[in-house]
Amino acid sequence: MGIDPSTLYRKIKSYSV
Repeated sequence: MGIDPSTLYRKIKSYSV
């Protein structure tokens, strides 16, 4: 599983929502 910074940023944004 490759977690890229872009995906992480999107995940954090979704979690923030």
